[in-house]
Amino acid sequence: MRLAPLAALVLAASPALAHPGWGIVVDGEGAVYYTDLKQVLRIGPHGGTTVAVPNVHTHELYLDAAGTLHGEHLWYESATETWSHYDWELSKKGLVRGPAQKGFRTEGVFVKDAAGNSYWLDGSRLRKKPPAGEVVDIELPRPADAKGGVVATAPDGTVYVSSGGEILRVGTDRSVARMAVNLNEHTWTSITSQPWHYLMGLAPDAKGNVYVANLGARKVKKVSPDGKIEVVLDASFPWAPAGIAVSSRGIYVLEYTDTGGSARVRRIDDKGRATLVALTPRPRGRVGVESAAA
Repeated sequence: MRLAPLAALVLAASPALAHPGWGIVVDGEGAVYYTDLKQVLRIGPHGGTTVAVPNVHTHELYLDAAGTLHGEHLWYESATETWSHYDWELSKKGLVRGPAQKGFRTEGVFVKDAAGNSYWLDGSRLRKKPPAGEVVDIELPRPADAKGGVVATAPDGTVYVSSGGEILRVGTDRSVARMAVNLNEHTWTSITSQPWHYLMGLAPDAKGNVYVANLGARKVKKVSPDGKIEVVLDASFPWAPAGIAVSSRGIYVLEYTDTGGSARVRRIDDKGRATLVALTPRPRGRVGVESAAA
C-alpha cells in the first residue's frame, strides 16, 4: 500500500522521460522566444504571449546576428519505428521549413559564436565547424560514450560546455579548463530526470559568469569565473528549470513540470527577484512524439 502513491507518480510522470527543451532566447528588441515542445512561443517586449512557430517539437533555439530564429521539428513515425526531423528558420520574411531527413540531427546550427563557427558535442569531442573550411575537433575530459551536455558561446569567443556535473571552459586557443565540478545535484523528487539531464540550459554573461539550469535539483546556479557557485533561483515541485537566457532585462528561466505538462518562463531581476512572465498550458498528446503530418 505504501508503494501505491509513488507508483502513481511514476506513471503520471512517464511522458517527461523524453526530457524537456532548453530553447529560450531574447532578441534585440527584448522579445523572448521559448519552446514548450509543441510549438515556439513569443513573449512581446511589453508582455503578451503568442505562437511564433506552431506544431514544432524542438529542444533548442538559436537566434543569429540578423535576428533570424532557428529550430527543428523532430517526430516519430510509428509505422516504420523511426525518427525524422527537419530544420526551420523564422525571419521577418516568414517561416521557412527545410527538407525532411531521417534520424536525429547530428550537426547543428543552433550554437554559433560571433565569427559564425558552429559547435556541437560528439562523445568526448567538441566539434567546431567554421563558415568555410574543415571541422576541427577539440578533445574534452569526458568519456567517449558520454550522454547529454549543452554548449553555449560568449561574445568573446569562449565556449562553455556542461557535462557530467561539470562546466568546461574552452578558450579561443582551444585550451580546456574545468570551471566548476559537482554541479549535478539532484533531489529524490526528480525521478523523471536521467542523470545526464541533471544539468540542462547554459548561458554566459558579459562578465564571464555562467548560469546553468540544474534540472535535477530544481535550481539555477551561477558560476563565477573563479569557480564560485551561487544558487540564484530555487523552483518548487513540480517545476524545474531547463533553459536559461541572459539579457539586459535580466535572466530568463524556462521551466517545465515533471509530468511533461506546463511550461513557464520567469525573469530574475538584478535584485534576485523572480517574476512570472509566461505560462503555457499542458500540451495535448504524448510529449516527444509528433505526427509526420505536423
